[in-house]
Amino acid sequence: MSRTHLLGISSDSKMQERLNSIAEEFKFKFAYFKNTDDFNEKCDDFEDTVVSVLSVVDIENSSEISGHVQVIKYACRDAYLILVVNKKISAENIAFIKKSGADLIIHEADIFENSFLDYILSQLIRGSLVPVKGHDFKADSEIDFKVVTMLPLNKKIVPVLFPQ
Repeated sequence: MSRTHLLGISSDSKMQERLNSIAEEFKFKFAYFKNTDDFNEKCDDFEDTVVSVLSVVDIENSSEISGHVQVIKYACRDAYLILVVNKKISAENIAFIKKSGADLIIHEADIFENSFLDYILSQLIRGSLVPVKGHDFKADSEIDFKVVTMLPLNKKIVPVLFPQ
């Protein structure tokens, strides 16, 4: 059994593409399942998972969502669980789901409209983003890491300097 950095569970192909692109960008070991039933068949191989992302956008019943969360938390006890929900879900339901074991609950729009998920995953899995100010870099010096910036309007993270 080897360590899996990122485990994605969603029936949405756009979500799979998004998680796959993040995994490629940060060189994470990635596994993907279409639903919790498929995952449940092979869950013994994923006990050593760092972060699980479970999309329950198409499920409206908070009890059913909690059931899916508990399946993931039981199989991946030490994994940080990010739950992706529909933005129409009520605050009461979010509180109920949070108590069932989800570590972070984010709306589907935050997955596709900004790079919040990229940042969270990079911090949880490798801690590879460290905030620094521009004046911390000296002129004519070489860096051995990628420098990124967050655009103020749409909160996208874009690279500005690359290792030389």
